[in-house]
Amino acid sequence: MHDDLVRRDFTADGPNRLWLADITEHRTGEGKLYLCAIKDVWSNRTVGYSIDSRMKSRLAVNALHNAVARRAGNGLSQSISSPAWSTASSWRPRRGAESQTCEGVRHGF
Repeated sequence: MHDDLVRRDFTADGPNRLWLADITEHRTGEGKLYLCAIKDVWSNRTVGYSIDSRMKSRLAVNALHNAVARRAGNGLSQSISSPAWSTASSWRPRRGAESQTCEGVRHGF
């Protein structure tokens, strides 16, 4: 069980205040494909994503890096929480993004 950092309040006062994440599995003729999408609660838009043939922590980490890169220059605060992502909590902003913090992201849209 993970801490409920947003206390089930899935609302935001502005952009980049709360992001949600979800991982879906898609079966293809060549095997499974996994998609991790990051959604900004305030705008209700997908702000980052990652696709991979394996559901490893890098799937979530890459989606977060993609979201941060697409939202560069904005104050960001994320939180990671999902049983499948237990190692993704090691996420750190890439160089040049030191002002961003990692507080958590609730999974599921």
